[in-house]
Amino acid sequence: MENNHGFKNLFVDVIKAGLLNARKYDKENIFTIEKRYTRSDVNRLLNWQRKIPAQSIGGYFIENGYCPIFVTYVKSNDIDDSIKYEDRFISNSKIHCYTKNGRKLGQGETLKMFAGVSEGNPKLTYLLFVKRSDAEDDDEFVYLGTGKVTADSLKQEYREIDKKDKLVNTPIVSYDLKLDTPISLTRYRMLTEGSNE
Repeated sequence: MENNHGFKNLFVDVIKAGLLNARKYDKENIFTIEKRYTRSDVNRLLNWQRKIPAQSIGGYFIENGYCPIFVTYVKSNDIDDSIKYEDRFISNSKIHCYTKNGRKLGQGETLKMFAGVSEGNPKLTYLLFVKRSDAEDDDEFVYLGTGKVTADSLKQEYREIDKKDKLVNTPIVSYDLKLDTPISLTRYRMLTEGSNE
């Protein structure tokens, strides 16, 4: 850098730009509400010991005391019906969500996912990431904050899924996630009504 002033200027410029960009983020928390993150960003920022492929994360993943939940609000007609979950906002502070297919309440993965919820002492920190549509080209989701699963909302349900031209009744668990900080009405309308940001 001492011998190449052009390179030094570019290097310093990158550092300054990075520091300016960092001012937009909350230094007290891992994620900043209303900022965009990919599943890979979440994996990295939560310091998971292994890199989890985005496809394996899917709608949520449980690791190291965290459960990031990824919701695509409007599903494309091109995706398989088996993964067209009907996650929906009830209000700007509550969203109704679903586990992955094949899950039963009180068995397997749900024991870990909802541990302590009934006692009011959840063992996981739930983080909500939402994007309007899977028609968007990128894998970026807007972080909407932490929330708590409400115990009385946990419900065992069954969905009819077409598997090889045969309808199969598949178990799934639904639940409500109450956000610790309500989302802005602008963001709420953009997600639920499709208005522009």
